[in-house]
Parts: sequence; structure tokens; C-alpha cells
Amino acid sequence: MKKELFTILLAVVCMITNAQWNDNPAENNRITPLGTEIYDFEFGTSNDGTTFITFNRPTGGVTATFIQIVDVNGNMLFSDAGKMISNKPTLSWTMTNQLIFVDDDGNAIIVVCDCRNSTGTGISYALYKVSPTGEMLWGEDGIDLCGGMEYETLARMNVIQTEDGNYVCAWSVYQGEDAYIQMQKISKTGTLLWNNVRIEAPPLMIDYPYLVNAGNNQVIVTFSKKTAGMYSNRTLTARKIASDGANVWANDLSVFTGFFGMTPLWVIVRAIPDQMGGTFVGWYDSRDNPNKSSTYVAHVKANGTLGFNGIEGGVKVGGHTILTSFEPEMYCDEEEGFLYVTWRETENTIQQSKQQLNIQQLKISSGELMWGQNGVIISPYYDYTISFHTIQGGGDGNAAVFFTTNEWHPQYYFEWDINKVTLINSHGEYVWDNEIIELSNPVGFKDNMLSTPLQFNSYWLTIWGDSRDAGDGKARKVYMQRLNLDGTLGDNGTIVCSPPTNLVVDPITYNSAVVSWEGKADDYELSYRIVEGDWISEEVTGAYSFILEDLIPLTDYQVRVRSICETQISVWSGIISFTTPDAPPPPPCETPVNLNVTEISQTSAILSWEEGNEENLSWSLRFQEASNTDWNDVDLLEEKTYFLENLNQNTAYLWTVRANCSEDRTSEWATENNFTTEPDGIVVEKKDLMTVYASGQMLNIINPENRFIEKIQLFSIDGRIVGDYLVNSTNNVLIPTTLTEMIVFVKIIGNNDIETHKVLMK
Repeated sequence: MKKELFTILLAVVCMITNAQWNDNPAENNRITPLGTEIYDFEFGTSNDGTTFITFNRPTGGVTATFIQIVDVNGNMLFSDAGKMISNKPTLSWTMTNQLIFVDDDGNAIIVVCDCRNSTGTGISYALYKVSPTGEMLWGEDGIDLCGGMEYETLARMNVIQTEDGNYVCAWSVYQGEDAYIQMQKISKTGTLLWNNVRIEAPPLMIDYPYLVNAGNNQVIVTFSKKTAGMYSNRTLTARKIASDGANVWANDLSVFTGFFGMTPLWVIVRAIPDQMGGTFVGWYDSRDNPNKSSTYVAHVKANGTLGFNGIEGGVKVGGHTILTSFEPEMYCDEEEGFLYVTWRETENTIQQSKQQLNIQQLKISSGELMWGQNGVIISPYYDYTISFHTIQGGGDGNAAVFFTTNEWHPQYYFEWDINKVTLINSHGEYVWDNEIIELSNPVGFKDNMLSTPLQFNSYWLTIWGDSRDAGDGKARKVYMQRLNLDGTLGDNGTIVCSPPTNLVVDPITYNSAVVSWEGKADDYELSYRIVEGDWISEEVTGAYSFILEDLIPLTDYQVRVRSICETQISVWSGIISFTTPDAPPPPPCETPVNLNVTEISQTSAILSWEEGNEENLSWSLRFQEASNTDWNDVDLLEEKTYFLENLNQNTAYLWTVRANCSEDRTSEWATENNFTTEPDGIVVEKKDLMTVYASGQMLNIINPENRFIEKIQLFSIDGRIVGDYLVNSTNNVLIPTTLTEMIVFVKIIGNNDIETHKVLMK
């Protein structure tokens, strides 16, 4: 406990004593110590403004990996030596490609390539997880991604995080004659979740993975395929992989097939997410002229098709007739519907030291070039080289372009590097009055300038290697600079409006979803959309959650949230993608019950029934004479009763009813019910009446004049038919029945006459 307390106190002292962001381009903020050289470095920022810098430097006879943590004000958590993460034996030539990834919880995932599994030259990858306070969350030795195995060569490591909080990695493996891409999924707690997920196709060489988050816990990997041989053609290919490691698309998507020469593709190709579940892929090749390369961009959409009107091979973003273009960098302004691409141009002659920097705006929906055939020149073709350019969003449709120029020093008569930046609006014009601003201008060589996205809608951070302190005998240190949105340097007193963090969508139903988040503001703006649709905004006051309603089943959605502070609006949180499940089957539309008939007359009756549930909107009824086969229909009844009229007297009818619960849901027809309308009279006068009486359960009919009797029907007092007998005789008739203790009406039907008698059955 004392040790932990001492560590915390030391960290607090360091933060108090460190300087804040420097506002002088001749000074900047030095991150790494004097007296030692830095080999590789990379940085990333969390949602609260904390910056993690990881770097490799020699110590104790090995190349060790260190981390430095800088708060939003520019104060370092550790001394400039940083905190050592790993000092296991390494190979100096080993290429990692990605050193650090900052997750949604504000932790840093650090990549180390070392010889931990080897006594010779075999290498393997390991991951470390470090909290904002420097705690080793996955232990002092991290996680061995290779499971104790060693390999000849590993490269091109990628790490991203999916919506479930897990991490997905992809890297190239070269072992003997094999070249393939190995992938792994790691839980938040450091458990390896996939078992040998690979992208391979022997004897083809599969390598150079570029990994982006595709939403819904899926990823898209863009990679290279080529046959053996140094000068064989390569195919840029995309594959979408599900959360369990399986392929999502039925077939891989071919992005471009062509010749790339000897230059490794990690120099040539770039890939960024399109914020809609797809990816933009940029590269340069010499398909049109073997002596002059051009820059291209392709759009791989979330459904496995190519955007930009489905053009395979991409869209050429610049077509200069003399200069060759190379090294594209991209920024997607999905909200405005544009993709921005920067690239360098030079001659393939002795004039390669002369370069210019261009930018192009493409319409995402079509790939249309918005700024002409050659784009807009940021830095014109001049007597110096341009290097290490990056591009970031600048708010309001603007784009910030960072770059380094190597120029001739007029006083000292040698070359020196200057880090610069400019802000370009959506019309291709400079935003700042000074047009191009110098970020760092001390005499010395600078390299590998990197930049962050716009932080809190207020500033960017840049980092680079710098030799200004070469007097100590060691060339390379790491420096940082803060650039504000207004073009000033250092801390300009801007109050930071932090974006929400820990955005979660749960639970999700077929027509709703609950979105929750953490934040420091009182009010928020939430926006959501169907993927590739228009954003819909909702204001959230005094709450940290919101219920999305009236969603469509089986539909891909995206949601984001930003804070509304007193004088500022934060940048948007990261976009969370989710898919609504299929709607559950509707409950059955229950069949009506208890069909009943009352007030039967010679020509009418009242029909009624009871409903099976409470969802019925209407009922349909049908009826027919018992001797017919065609139904008469009555639709859209709003009441559970119906007055049926215009019937024939003394006629048996059948009827039934069903419920209409919705437009496409109806119940079964109820069991048919029957009734008979009243005859035209109970007593009919005849000159010669027959005699009708009952004895026990026997019905006696005395026919003194031998009149023809066709049939005899018996009716109860409520009109129900209780007996129907075919006679066809002129004799007396004796009919056995089962009727007792009831009054019946006996209808005697002849050729041309009918008479009815009332009889008490005993």
C-alpha cells in the first residue's frame, strides 16, 4: 500500500512540475530524454484528452519499449525517461507497424515484437494493456499472441476494438515458403478468443493486412495477394470477418489487380473507415506509365461491393501530365459527404528533391472529383522535398493538412526540416490568414510527423522525431506540439468540452434500442441513422440515456452522442453500430366464440358472438341457406352483434364469423352455427284437419281423408327445428321421438298445403 501511495504521489509531483503546452515553434514540448536515441514511436489520445506515447530506445543492451502519458494540459505523468513496458531481447530490424492503440475505455494497447519465445532469432508478438495511470492491466509480461511459438518474420500488426469491447488483431507471418495473415480476438480481460483464424491461400503470398472496424462487432481486412516472385502482380483484396472469425461475404472483394514493384505495400497503401461500415483504400501505382505513378482511391462498401460507381481499380485523384504522385493520406468527412485525399508529387528524374503537396475532394456517393483533374496545390513545386504529411478533420467541412518540408537554410548553408500545417475549407481555400503555419522550426532534421484527429473541436496534437539535440551525440528525440483551431500554438485557455465516453447500445429490440453513455455535461445531442442514411438528431437534457423508438426490424443503425457545454459543443463520440433483430411473430388472432342467435322471426334474426382477445379491429360475417353452397359476406363489422334481415321464412340458415386483428392478420372462421326462421303461422285453417297427438314419445298423425303427406317437421317453442322426417305417404303416420315434457309445433307439408299443430310431448 505504501509503494502504491508513493507511486501516486510521484505522479502528482511530476504533473505539477512539468511545463504545459509550449506556444513557441522554436521550442515545442520534448517527450523523450536527452542522451539516448529513439528508434520507433507512436501516440494516441483518449476521449478525455489523455495522450499515450510509446517508443523504443536502447537500454541495458536491448531495445526496450517505454510509455509516456501526457494529460490534456501537456503535463507528463512520468519523468522524460518514461515507464518501461518491456525489455525482453529483440531484433533491431523487426518491424511492428503499429505500436499503440487507445481503446474506448481510455487504456493503451501497446504492441511489442520480441524474442521472448526464442533462444535465437525467432520473434513473436505480445500485447500490453496500460491504464491512464500507468497500471499494467494485463500483467508485467503482457499477452503472448503467438502462444509460445517463434517465427522467422512478423510485420504489419494492426489492432482495433469492436463494439463488444473486444480487440481484433491482424498481422503478417512469413515462415519458410508460407506467407499468410494471422488474426486473433482478445477480450477486455486478456483472454484469446479465436482459434487459428487465418487468411491464406497457398501457394499465393497473403500479406499486408489493413484492418478497420466495420460495426456490429465485425471487421474488414484489406490485404495483398501475389504469386511467388519479386515482380509478380499483386491483388488488393477485401474480406469482411464476423465476430466469430467466419467470413461474412460469400466471396472476397477484388479492389485492384496490378503491379506494385519492390516497394513494400505498407508504404504504398492506406485504409481508413468510411464511418458506414466500409473502408476507403488509397494507394499509388504505375499502370498508365511505368515511369510515372498516380494516386488512386477505392471505396469498399459494407455490403461487399465497390462504391464510386463500382469501379474496380479505384478513382485517380490526380492526373498531372509531368509529375508522378505517391503516398496518399485520407480523411473522411462523412457528415458533409466528402473524402479528402492528399499526396505528394515529384519528377522521376534528378529533380526528385523538388516536390509539391496536393489535396483533392471526392464526393463519397459517386467518386466525383470536386476540385478538377489535379486537385488543389497546398505547397507548390519548389526547391525542397515534402514528407510525412497527414490529414485530419478541421470542423465545419474543413481539413487540416500537416507536413514537413526539407529546405535550404539561408544562414547556415545546409538543409533543415520545418513542420507545417494549413487548414483548407470545403472550397479548396486557405482558412487562416497566414495560410501555412510553422509548428516547429529549430535547425535539425525531423521525421515521421504524426497528428491526432481534432480534439474536443478545439485543437490537434502532433508528434515527430527530431535531431535538434544532436550535440549530445544521439540524433533522435521525440517532440510534441499543440495546434489550436484558430491557428495558434500551445494552451490558449480554451475550456475543453469533452465528448461522452463508454457509449453503449443495450438492450436492442426489433423496434427500439436504449443508448447510454458517460459524460461531464448536463445536456447532450444524440443522432442516429440507418447506415448510409441521413442523421436524425435528438436533444437529451439532464440524462445519460435515450430510447430510440419506431426502429425498423433487421436494419443496420449507427448512433453517436456529443456534449453540449455552456459555450461549446464537443466533437462527436465514436460511432456505435447495431442491428435490430427480426420482429417476433405476432400473437395469434383468436377465433370468436359463443355464437348465438336471438329474436328469430320469419325474415330476420339477431346474431352475436364473443371475441377471443382484445386486439380485434373488426369482424367479418358470412351466412347462407342450409341448402346452398354460396356464402353471403358482411365485412368490417365494428360491433359483436349483427341484425340479419331479408331472410326467407321457415328456412334453415348457417352462419359463422371471424376476427380481423390487423390488415394482414385474421382468425380462423368460427364453428358454423344454424337457425331456422319462423314459419308463416302456427295454425292454418283447413276444411278437413288431420288429428295430431302424442302418446309417450310417439307422435300420432291421423289422416282420415288420405291426403298426401310429403314430410313432417318439428319445432321447439323458441323456433329450433327438433325433428325432420320424409314421409311421402297418404296413410296415417306414427313417428317415434326422444322428446319428452316439451311443447312442439308439428308442421305437416303436403303437395299444395301446409298445416301446423301444437302438441305436448309426454
